[in-house]
Amino acid sequence: MIKYAKSLVAAGTLLVSPAAFAADNIDCGLTGYSAEQQKVLDTYQSGFTTKGMEDLERQAPMIDAVSDRILACGDQNGWSDAAADAAFDYATTMIDERALRLFSPSASSIVDRVDSELPAGERDRIWKIIGAASDVEGIESESSINEEDILFLGATLMKLDPLSDDDTVEAVGALLAMVVARRRALAEFSAL
Repeated sequence: MIKYAKSLVAAGTLLVSPAAFAADNIDCGLTGYSAEQQKVLDTYQSGFTTKGMEDLERQAPMIDAVSDRILACGDQNGWSDAAADAAFDYATTMIDERALRLFSPSASSIVDRVDSELPAGERDRIWKIIGAASDVEGIESESSINEEDILFLGATLMKLDPLSDDDTVEAVGALLAMVVARRRALAEFSAL
């Protein structure tokens, strides 16, 4: 159980969330791609694996396509640089989240069940632990959680899927982190 929870915590350290200053239309960064850009995004998503999440060479074309789109959206919507940064984080996190959900439907189901099946107190504690497991620079920060949190996380997620293998555990941790990162980026974007 501790191995399960620590794997989730380690995978949950992928968060990146810069400060942002107000804006509207964050979903602009998810739509309006040219056919060529959409092909890049589709290729990225179809070849997605948890092992490749840190492959910067593989991510570069996706990042370029999203960057171009965010620049256009920023111009169209009058975003500040900070809002554009938050929109970029939101869009890239959404793209990664969608890809991971396609790659691991079982992890997707487990993460969805955190919000739909757990009592409010357990659900909130899961999200708090995942958020605390990572700092804003995406650097592992296990010191902000304790052994009790790790045991709770492992036990609760095992309750949702007691037969998870190591790959699913890794995907669940990464997906939980992506959900937290997406929510943070949206909150920062909407803050003003």
